[in-house]
Amino acid sequence: MAPDEQEGPLFIYRPAYPVSQFVQSIWTYDGYNPPHASERILSNTYSEINIDYSENPYEVRYQGQKRFTNMSPGMVSGLNSRPFSINTARSSKLLTVVFWPGALYTLFRIPADHFTDRHTPMSDVSVHGFDVLQEKISCGRTAFDKMRIVELFLLGAIRKIEYTNEMIFHALKEIHKGQSIGSIVEHLPISHPAFISRFKTVVGVAPKLYARLFRFTKTIEGLGAAGSTRFVGMDGVDYFDQAHFIKEFTQFSGILPSAYSAQDPRHGFNLPEL
Repeated sequence: MAPDEQEGPLFIYRPAYPVSQFVQSIWTYDGYNPPHASERILSNTYSEINIDYSENPYEVRYQGQKRFTNMSPGMVSGLNSRPFSINTARSSKLLTVVFWPGALYTLFRIPADHFTDRHTPMSDVSVHGFDVLQEKISCGRTAFDKMRIVELFLLGAIRKIEYTNEMIFHALKEIHKGQSIGSIVEHLPISHPAFISRFKTVVGVAPKLYARLFRFTKTIEGLGAAGSTRFVGMDGVDYFDQAHFIKEFTQFSGILPSAYSAQDPRHGFNLPEL
């Protein structure tokens, strides 16, 4: 097992099949201590398990709050429909599992909408093995050991899957192709309200909000892949017009596109707050 990407103390591992069906990446950062005191985390379509095995508590500040709130060393964070901030003034040792949309519910049968826009202590989540996973990770000697422990835990969860919500995952694929929610529902064997309810349980938000978040996520990831934060020629992609693009971007990032353009493209969804 070797990292797919490594930059200093940051190790990123992209699991092989079958874990790759549910997990986008597993990454560790031993001694994260950037020069800025906090970071803004932009909205996106991913859910995460975050484990901080340092002595410093993980701290989060949601929109509208003036102070950071101490979090549990191990947390489940759902899809983010609005940005939030994390305290980076103290050095931390992090391990994060990044899940594809719908994976949390499929793997652990925990309703995804219970975790949307919040960080829930792993100790408060009724999933077999969560209580000892943190301890096992802290005993891992290297970053590879820690990621392997997580991968084995996920393989165990995959073996216990009873069904995979094929209807919702089909809907996700169609949304990713740009299909309208109305056209997707027309071909489903359930009513529109029933589809919305099931989609929220599996994914975390209603289908229309998810489609907007996916479009924003794709925009940010596209900029990162291009190594640029300039939106030249992009404001018409998947948006009605420039005004629509600016409104959506501001809602999901908390800043104007022009402010994002001043950032280093490597920051992606994590922007330094100076």
